[in-house]
Amino acid sequence: MLIGTLARSRPAGELDDPACAVKVALRRLARRHQQLDEEIEDADNGIRPLVTEAVPRPVTPTGVGPESAQDSS
Repeated sequence: MLIGTLARSRPAGELDDPACAVKVALRRLARRHQQLDEEIEDADNGIRPLVTEAVPRPVTPTGVGPESAQDSS
């Protein structure tokens, strides 16, 4: 929720004001966070079918996903 709020913020003022500069930086970081989340989701969606084909059994242990799944046979 915080990331969304920061990404939608509209900092006003001049960048030579430290408070404004921090708000602008936080907005930029929040937007980049959102972009990276989208990229990760796209990558996961692309790799998931390949992992499922290579390792058809469910990969459900906590902390194991398409990025770290390995065939142990």
